[in-house]
Amino acid sequence: MEDPKADISSAYVFLRKNPLVSQEIVLLRRPKLGRKSGMYTVPGRKIKRGELPRSAAIRAAYEQVGISVPLYKVKPVHVSYRPTYGETGAQTDYFFEVNEWLGIVINREPEECDKIIFSNAGMLLLKNMVFSVVGNAIWCWRNDIFYSELDLNWIRRQGFL
Repeated sequence: MEDPKADISSAYVFLRKNPLVSQEIVLLRRPKLGRKSGMYTVPGRKIKRGELPRSAAIRAAYEQVGISVPLYKVKPVHVSYRPTYGETGAQTDYFFEVNEWLGIVINREPEECDKIIFSNAGMLLLKNMVFSVVGNAIWCWRNDIFYSELDLNWIRRQGFL
């Protein structure tokens, strides 16, 4: 059994459609039941013991939207850190950009996602419809900020505490 206070690392991927023309990325919407219902996120997974962040991002892309991504196409674009709070350990999130992949984006996890869209996420961010941690990373990525620390005040404002 996992220690709930153990530190956690996750890897997320910004699957970017037509990078020379637009900033649209793949967004997944949580079903309208349970935690974070109706909110959008990007493909992502916890990093398994012994796994590297880029490999976890590739696994997330395959498991969630059915595409294959070559390792050399996975570009690191942002890292965020959240300290230990409440019942959770510290969290480090790695975000990667991918501009090319093999296959067609499909929903491989209908119980976890009820809609997939390509969007520039701007309006969704304004309407608070993107998971806060992912929204922060999208904003940082678009503003060429490679690293962010999400302190306890930020965590409280997002409703985690």
